[in-house]
Amino acid sequence: MKILAALSFAFFTTLIAHSQQRNLSSVTGSTLITKCQATIHMDDVKPTLSDQEWSAGFYCLGFVQGAMDADSIWGIAEAKAYGPKAQKLLSYCVPKDVTWPQIVRVLVKWLSDHPDKLNWAGYDVIQMSMSASYPCPATP
Repeated sequence: MKILAALSFAFFTTLIAHSQQRNLSSVTGSTLITKCQATIHMDDVKPTLSDQEWSAGFYCLGFVQGAMDADSIWGIAEAKAYGPKAQKLLSYCVPKDVTWPQIVRVLVKWLSDHPDKLNWAGYDVIQMSMSASYPCPATP
């Protein structure tokens, strides 16, 4: 058991050290702001997009939905594992009536307003933009 714990510690220490040296995701804010422009145009009444733009738009939607779904699943798993002791993982609460194109518009606007964050990991900029735009209500 001690050997497993030592190996786990060594693995995660190495992983953390490497993650601080470079972005582990190839998707950055710059990638998302570029690809998500197409997603915004997909929401037009009569979109006239090239095949490449359609592909970029769906890439953006898939990445954003995947990141946000992962957040939700992680929160559910944490709540089941820790019950009332679970910490609230999500720092954002998107209303149910908000559409995916609206979420993408929020992300693109946030990235446009924060160009210094374009080199951040895609997952991180999604977290930051949603937290800024859809903060959760304070709990008593």
